[in-house]
Formats: sequence, C-alpha cells, structure tokens
Amino acid sequence: MAAGPIDPIKPLAGFPGLDPVRTAGGAGAAGGAQGGQTARPFSEVLSDALSQVNQLQLEADRQSMLLATGQAGEIHSVMIAAEKAELALQLTLQLRNKALEAYQEIMRMQV
Repeated sequence: MAAGPIDPIKPLAGFPGLDPVRTAGGAGAAGGAQGGQTARPFSEVLSDALSQVNQLQLEADRQSMLLATGQAGEIHSVMIAAEKAELALQLTLQLRNKALEAYQEIMRMQV
C-alpha cells in the first residue's frame, strides 16, 4: 500500500493578502507570488483584517440605528449586516483562541 502526496493547503477566500503556504524551496502552493508581488507583513494583514471586522461592526450599528429611528428601508438588509458582523467577530475570536493555544503549547515544550 503506497502513500500518495498530501494536497497543498489552499489560500483562505475572503482574506485578501494571505498568501498560500510556502514550501521549503520558497515557492507557494500556487507557484509563488504572481506578478512580482511582495509578501505583506503579517502585522499588516492582521491589522487590515481587524479593520474590516471593525467596519462591519460599525455598519451593523449604523443600520440598527436607522431601523430604530424608522429610516431603514428594509429589515432584511439590517439583519444581513448584523449577521456579517457577528460571523466576522466569531471568526476573529476563534483565530485569537487558536493562536493563544499554539503559544501556550510552545511555552509548555521542554527545551
């Protein structure tokens, strides 16, 4: 029974700026950076993602305020904005939890 190669990790959709995982040779799963693009620093990608989550929260608040004052056109657009903000916040919290777990695991390693 022969073992086949493992499929490469695909980039996350919805998070612009995240590049595919790079192999030891420096080429990514999709053949490296296309078009001469340079990789963005992780801190910049994280900052942009948090900014997007914040914008979704602010938009949901604005739509809720419009609904409360009777200025919102349709309730379904308010609910969609609220759910987008909720899902983005849940994803952010889960990513934070996983990063914290990984850090704690590394700290428990014996050197």
